[in-house]
Amino acid sequence: MDIKEKIIIVEGNDVYRAALKDMIDAQDHLEVVAEANSGVEAIEVIERYPADLVLLELQLPEASGYDILPEISKSTDAKILVLTILESDHNIRTAFEAGADGYCFKDVSSQELIN
Repeated sequence: MDIKEKIIIVEGNDVYRAALKDMIDAQDHLEVVAEANSGVEAIEVIERYPADLVLLELQLPEASGYDILPEISKSTDAKILVLTILESDHNIRTAFEAGADGYCFKDVSSQELIN
């Protein structure tokens, strides 16, 4: 029996979220267990579905990734990888201070993201 790493995608853009899901689910060792398209929905989904990793966009409707990072980092043992277009040192520092475990820019290659 293969054990898959469980991933939650939190992304406000439907097209990008679907592309991430397809890319992740195509991997034998990875599985998307839930998705959210807003900060409020993300909190509910993360509390409901156990996961190993949360892919989190910072620019979300209703509540930003910055707003929810402290709460979700306390409510889950999953690693939180920020995946965003925001590249400033301030954004990176703020995300780590709020509870992110990693920070990745959206121009990352598919293979680098999977790794």
